[in-house]
Amino acid sequence: MAYEADGYYSEEASAWSRQNRKQHTLLFDLAARMNRHCHEVACGLQIDNSNGQQVICSALFVRALEFFQGSLILIERGLSNPAKVMLRSFLETTFTIRAVAADVEIMRRYVAADQFERLRALRKVRQNSSAFEAALIDRDREELEQLIDNLEADENVNRSLKIPIHELAEKAELTDTYDTAYGYLSSTVHSAVRDLEQYLELDDEGEIHRMRWGPEGSDTAKLLITAIESMSHSLEAMELLFGIERDAHIELSGEFDRAAREALGYPQSN
Repeated sequence: MAYEADGYYSEEASAWSRQNRKQHTLLFDLAARMNRHCHEVACGLQIDNSNGQQVICSALFVRALEFFQGSLILIERGLSNPAKVMLRSFLETTFTIRAVAADVEIMRRYVAADQFERLRALRKVRQNSSAFEAALIDRDREELEQLIDNLEADENVNRSLKIPIHELAEKAELTDTYDTAYGYLSSTVHSAVRDLEQYLELDDEGEIHRMRWGPEGSDTAKLLITAIESMSHSLEAMELLFGIERDAHIELSGEFDRAAREALGYPQSN
C-alpha cells in the first residue's frame, strides 16, 4: 500500500520503522533493557500502605513506564511530534515522582491540589443547572452536594493550588532538564507557528508547493536519549525511596552514557 494513501498504516511506513531501529540499534536496545529492568523493579515493590510517598510514587512509576514505552513506539515509527507530546508529559511525571519522593510536604500539597481540582470540577457540574438536573437523579445530586460540602470543609483542600511544574522540577533537582528539554518539547504541545512550518514544502520562490508529512528520523537519537534519561531519573527516585539495590541501574547508566555521547558526537568521558 502506498504511503501517500495510508500513511503510518502503510507497508512503507513499517519498512521505514525497521530501518530506523536498525540505524539506532544500540540506543533502542538500551531502552529495551531499561524497560525490562524497570518492570522487574515495579513488580518487586513492597509498598507500605501507610506511607503516602511510597503509594503515590509507585503509581506514578507505572505511569512513567507507560509514557516510556509509548514514546519508544512513537519514536521507532517516526511519529516525531506525537513522541514529543508524550515525552513532555513523561517529563512532568518524572519531575513529580522525584519531588514527591524527596519531600513529604510536596506529597501533601500534591494530594490536596488534586482534591482542589476535583472540587472545582464538581462545582462546575453544579453550576451548570441544565446538565445538573438532566443527568443526575435525586440521589446522585444529594451525594454530589454532600461531596462538595465535605471538600469545602477541608481547609487544606480549599487553599490548595496546583504545584507549578517548575517548582516540581526544582525539587526534583532537574531544573536543567526543565529549562532545556521540557521547554523545547512544549512548543510542539502548543502547536506553535514555527513548529508547524515543518508541514509545508516551499518552492524556489517561497510559495507553498505541497503539504509534507511522514516518518521523521532526524531527532530519533535525541528523543531516545530524552526518554531513557527520564526513565532513569524516575528509577533513581524509586531506588532511594524504597532502598532498592542499584548495581544493575548503574551498569546500564554507564553503557547509556557512552552510547549517548557516541550518538551525539561528543567525546567519551574518562
